Amino acid sequence: MLTDKFPHLKGLILDMDGVLWRDTQPIGDLPALFRKISDLGLSYVFATNNATKTAAEYQEKLRGFGLSVKEEHISRPQGQPRCTFRITILKGRASMWSARIP
Repeated sequence: MLTDKFPHLKGLILDMDGVLWRDTQPIGDLPALFRKISDLGLSYVFATNNATKTAAEYQEKLRGFGLSVKEEHISRPQGQPRCTFRITILKGRASMWSARIP
């Protein structure tokens, strides 16, 4: 199980397009998946590099797949996206840093 392998894991950052859905079809049973994530005590946020849709539009799409999420849990770029992420896993412990590049 994920939390057995990574006991310090507290949350997930999940991409949406191509990960949770493909076009208009969800990939798997999303409500069951997110119940399991919640049962594990993990928090989550949704991320995308697509600046063409608003957070409200993503919220509506997720609602159509049976998920009720707050708009502030959706991270998307404003204008031209230029971000880098570095994730480090050391001795089974993961850390993440993000830096916005102007």
